[in-house]
Amino acid sequence: MSYQIKIFAWCFYLVAIAGAAPTELHIWKSTAGTSLEARATSVEEGLVTLETAAGKVVKLKAEMLVEADRALLVTHFADKAAVIPSAAVAPGQVLGPVAAGGSHYFYYVPKSVKPGRKVPLLFFTGAGNGDAGRLAKFQEGAEICSWIIAISVECKNGLPDAEYITHTQHCLDHLLATQPVDKSRLYFSGNSGGARVAFTNSVKFKGAGVLAIIAGAAPGEIQRKMDYYFISGSTDFNRSGMALSFKEAKSSAAFRFHPGSHDDGPQWLQTEGIIWLQTKWAMRAKSSGPEREEFDNAAMTWAESLKQDQDYRAGWWANHLTTTGLTPAAKSRADKLTQELGAKLTTSGYIDGISSLEKFAMDVISEGPQFSPDCFEHTSPAIQKAVDKLLERHATTPWVNDILAALKNKTGKG
Repeated sequence: MSYQIKIFAWCFYLVAIAGAAPTELHIWKSTAGTSLEARATSVEEGLVTLETAAGKVVKLKAEMLVEADRALLVTHFADKAAVIPSAAVAPGQVLGPVAAGGSHYFYYVPKSVKPGRKVPLLFFTGAGNGDAGRLAKFQEGAEICSWIIAISVECKNGLPDAEYITHTQHCLDHLLATQPVDKSRLYFSGNSGGARVAFTNSVKFKGAGVLAIIAGAAPGEIQRKMDYYFISGSTDFNRSGMALSFKEAKSSAAFRFHPGSHDDGPQWLQTEGIIWLQTKWAMRAKSSGPEREEFDNAAMTWAESLKQDQDYRAGWWANHLTTTGLTPAAKSRADKLTQELGAKLTTSGYIDGISSLEKFAMDVISEGPQFSPDCFEHTSPAIQKAVDKLLERHATTPWVNDILAALKNKTGKG
């Protein structure tokens, strides 16, 4: 059976806290379909001790219980460092919803994750309830970078701030307990109000970065030691707030427009966001060894795949990856791709266009209104003048000219 379809479990074990009280009576369910009403009195090295109301004592391995019951054990017995065996993981499949201390999440473990290796986690909070389908937009980037991705079910616009934090805490505790997550590399993402939650989560849980879609950060939430990737619609009413957050983050951030309004934009922007954040970490950490080599080669394979239909994107990424300290084999591939595409007007125009749009966001869009109602149906003479000037340079630059044409319009009505 191939690694891609193999079902495997991560070998971690729950350690009980000394002196923890037994649980209440609970109907414990096994993965085989059996059940038993009992109290859990302890869990030591993966062995659960159950005691029925009649005093009968049963011991079984924690991995024999269904996911929800293992989550209950984590919540009741374990501190943040304690872990239990996860459910069997099918690499390349979205799994869930998983119960985690009264909260729920869906998650995806890429086929590219190597057993025994700790990997980053990207945790998504949406403007509406999370579901399995929403994770699809991140799966390509997760495979290239070997990131686990997860989405909160309960987090959505309108919850009290404390509930956002509680649901995130429950999900993170369970993910850290059951999956091979590198807790020093927690990334947060979200769209609209969920992006605002992602910024708050990044501060609360000491994140490594944020992939923010159509909303910016609250004052004081941009952290110098984090990396940020912003995705904004050209006519999104939140664009000025996002641009101001980008301006605050400066060199540790990237800003990408798309021609739409208050929507996520194309899936490939989220792929690029994950890859860009991975490259920033690689540069910060000056990473090397097998993990770095695997990422560099996967990123180059992906960049080369863009050449047929979107050579301008392939050229941008070859140029960017070269600046990240690639391992020798990957650098040779990047140099070859740059030589092949670098002289094309589409490539040079796109590289210049992305840089120009980031400068435009920082210098012009960031000065616009941040709050309703002024942010709705907004434009200005400064925006129009700057866009006209850029259009003169990029009238034929693919993607960039679509964005500039959209930027001539007013923002949406909200």
